Amino acid sequence: MVDSYDVSNEFFHVLKEICKVVLIEDILYDVYDVDALINYNIYASKMDYKKKYPNSTKLILGMDYAPVRPEYSTSVRKHSDEINTILVSTGDSDLYEIAPGIVDSLLDVIDDNVRLRVITSKNSPTRD
Repeated sequence: MVDSYDVSNEFFHVLKEICKVVLIEDILYDVYDVDALINYNIYASKMDYKKKYPNSTKLILGMDYAPVRPEYSTSVRKHSDEINTILVSTGDSDLYEIAPGIVDSLLDVIDDNVRLRVITSKNSPTRD
């Protein structure tokens, strides 16, 4: 199972000689020679995977496949219509540097009493 942007088709060809290969992917940057592809994002089914990938590649698309622990996926929580906290997460490194734009846009429209939490990593160029 591969979850990396730093791979090539040559890498997958070599790997497929010794085992089945599953790619976790979310941007459809290229078409890779893999046995299966997982994109568990909400927008995955709207992307062109079915047009671009051969029928031999099993496509596993959508939020039903998100790796969420059972206690979080089946719990029932009470909620209110009032928004107290907004979570912003753009992935490990925010490759496209969109987090600051999202935060700025939210700051323009949310109340002062709403807590804004941003998840990032040391790899993010816009971390500060």
